[in-house]
Amino acid sequence: MKQSAKIITTSLLLVTAINAKAITLSFDPDSTEVQVGDQLSLDILYDLVGEKTVGGAFSVKFDDNAFDFMSVEFAADLPDDPAFRVKPDAVDSNAFNLGFGNFNEITGSGIAATVTFKANKEGNFSFDLGAPLAGGDPFQNVSSINYSSAQVQVNANVVPLPGAVWLLLSGFAGLGVLKKKRA
Repeated sequence: MKQSAKIITTSLLLVTAINAKAITLSFDPDSTEVQVGDQLSLDILYDLVGEKTVGGAFSVKFDDNAFDFMSVEFAADLPDDPAFRVKPDAVDSNAFNLGFGNFNEITGSGIAATVTFKANKEGNFSFDLGAPLAGGDPFQNVSSINYSSAQVQVNANVVPLPGAVWLLLSGFAGLGVLKKKRA
């Protein structure tokens, strides 16, 4: 009898583990390059295949010495109730919460929002999605949540020399050649 109970329990745990699918929140693109002074837009994707949720919150973390937060726009076709969209009024540090939800539950996958930043500093930087900061409710009724990151390379602005400078330099070179021939 005890052996049968162990087998049934083990089987149920295996079936649950095989069928459990995690919610995934990710950035698109997950790797990109921009110039200092450029705006950077990252889509936040959600994948709820095999899961249903009434919603919840998550955090976006970034280097506030390298980027200025500009805006958040939720996708027009996000299958949620706009009254449950949570976006920051202002960002005073290197992280903020976002969230969305619907009491009728959300399934499927798509774009949740687009976050936009301005690049201020040269270097390699990471944008991270994670658990909500204090005061935010995590996603409800899910087995687990996978958060991802995006890597951003910010390059210094290289100012190209205008064509007139090249023409001027070639003129000086020509004058140098003429001076050599006369000498």
